[in-house]
Amino acid sequence: AVQFAGYQVCSPEGKWLGEVASVLLEPETGNTAYLVLFFKEPRVYGRALMVKDPRRFVPIPWGRFTPVAGDDTLSLDADEMSLIPAPYLEKEPDSLSAAQASAIDNYWQCVGGEGN
Repeated sequence: AVQFAGYQVCSPEGKWLGEVASVLLEPETGNTAYLVLFFKEPRVYGRALMVKDPRRFVPIPWGRFTPVAGDDTLSLDADEMSLIPAPYLEKEPDSLSAAQASAIDNYWQCVGGEGN
């Protein structure tokens, strides 16, 4: 399996979004299920005071990513504004519960993207 931890993640337009913190595998198959993006929420007017720690770990289904040729970079079929409300964890996860995985899958199915 390819090790994606440390890869840089950008939007289809080339805007940097974060870095892959870890990879979560399907327990049954060992295939890549989610990449966990280390994301630092941008300072959005009116919201900055509500966010204690803007750093978060955002698990994203593997199918939303496309490798960028010749580089340790992945393109994420989403933009920064769709990452802000995305389900996230405060610590880097080793695995996801069924409820977490369901909430993450449901969120990303509703988020439009270039490939949907």
